Amino acid sequence: MQWLDSPVDAEAARTLAHELKVSPLVARLLVQRGLDDPAAALAFLHPSLAQLHAPELMAGMREAVARLRRAVAQREKILIYGDYDVDGTMAVVVLLTALRMLGAEVEPTSPTGSPMAMACASPWSRRPQPKASTW
Repeated sequence: MQWLDSPVDAEAARTLAHELKVSPLVARLLVQRGLDDPAAALAFLHPSLAQLHAPELMAGMREAVARLRRAVAQREKILIYGDYDVDGTMAVVVLLTALRMLGAEVEPTSPTGSPMAMACASPWSRRPQPKASTW
């Protein structure tokens, strides 16, 4: 395997490395990503929650929340579908835990059904959760 090195503005990388006190390699990678402004590069390297967009701006979010609220209130079973990779499994566990904390009837599934269910069957994800007071 061979790494491909893209051309980069060497002076911008040197300046960034000096101003941010990062290695020349990190500075090169930042410049290659279009982050040659020190403030933008610093925000990228040290993100904060304030940088996130409001979740309700995502298309369909309000409708999805309303549907989940109705399902929880009416004690409908909610099926969470996830895949096998680390982020897919973790997303299922986080959502499963949060919905169970709200009192939802939730079951995980995956493309074949069993590995995801086993991953989400840990004592931590199954333990009784406190009921949310408002939602």
